[in-house]
Amino acid sequence: MKLEKVAGDFAIASAAVQLSLNASGTCREIGVGAAGGGAVAQKGSSVEVLLRGKEITDALIKQAGELILEGAEPIEDMRGSAAYKKKALSAILRRALTEALHRAESTRRA
Repeated sequence: MKLEKVAGDFAIASAAVQLSLNASGTCREIGVGAAGGGAVAQKGSSVEVLLRGKEITDALIKQAGELILEGAEPIEDMRGSAAYKKKALSAILRRALTEALHRAESTRRA
């Protein structure tokens, strides 16, 4: 998932999330990647640690959105200020987590 000003443009921020749930609905496996927080993409290891083994709630998703910003140093350019890019990175990660959670819940029920 990515946020861009114009379709086909370089992403301002992007995030990828793959997760699976166990039978009780807690996060069994998770992988997180994000771009837009610096010169290179980052693996969201701290977010993975936060969510693995837990039932993913809105509060945890919000916390993950804040956690991904630790160490983020976005480059200010024509696509936006560093502050804007941090907000975008947090928002796109929260959206990607929510969508991945919905996919995992529907797979678990099937």
